[in-house]
Amino acid sequence: MNEDGKLIIDVRKLLPQVAKRIAILESLYRNWESVVGHAAANYSKPYDFIKNDLYIAVNDNATAHIISNMKGTISRALANRYGWHEDINLKITIWDNREDKAQPVKSNAKSKQTVNVSASLVSEYMSECPDTLPSDAKLAMSHFMAYLESVKQIKSSD
Repeated sequence: MNEDGKLIIDVRKLLPQVAKRIAILESLYRNWESVVGHAAANYSKPYDFIKNDLYIAVNDNATAHIISNMKGTISRALANRYGWHEDINLKITIWDNREDKAQPVKSNAKSKQTVNVSASLVSEYMSECPDTLPSDAKLAMSHFMAYLESVKQIKSSD
């Protein structure tokens, strides 16, 4: 409890597997070129890591084929660099890099940005909440964690 008598909960301690995947995804995103090489990194990027599914956006079918053939390389990088020894599934989607909706739009104005919360991330957090929590508390906590993650991504891109 803090000095106001309010209970402070470190949600990442309640959901350690989710916190670990978030940390891996952030590091993997920053170091993607060292995992897949310069050429493939120019046309692809990881954008989500849910359960054992690593979501990777690519900008064409050729890169999708290249990345799908690199599953072993990516799995070894996850194991050797990040201690993730579970089997992964690559979920590859094609995105148009001219209209990259995965990245927040940057503005010169000092206005507040809209924070988009991923429904799939909320669902993942809900599935990892303790069974002892009421469903409305699970939903609120899951939305809160997804919101915090989205805000962190916006701040890191500034």
